[in-house]
Amino acid sequence: MVVENVTMAARLEGISSDPFMGICISNVTIGMSQFAKKLIWNCDDVEGGKACDFLEEKLPVEDVKVHMCYYKPNYI
Repeated sequence: MVVENVTMAARLEGISSDPFMGICISNVTIGMSQFAKKLIWNCDDVEGGKACDFLEEKLPVEDVKVHMCYYKPNYI
């Protein structure tokens, strides 16, 4: 995944009694906007820090054709 001109890379919010675990984010390129927030990664109630275990087999998603898309919020 490649994203450009974003103000926040990610926001992951688990539940304090049941935190997110085993999340692996890889093969991602993030281009930050000149208006990026001071906190570009926000992770609450997330446990991690271990290396990602990758599958040896090819995943079906790897055969998906890539299309360009964008989102422009309508701020008033």
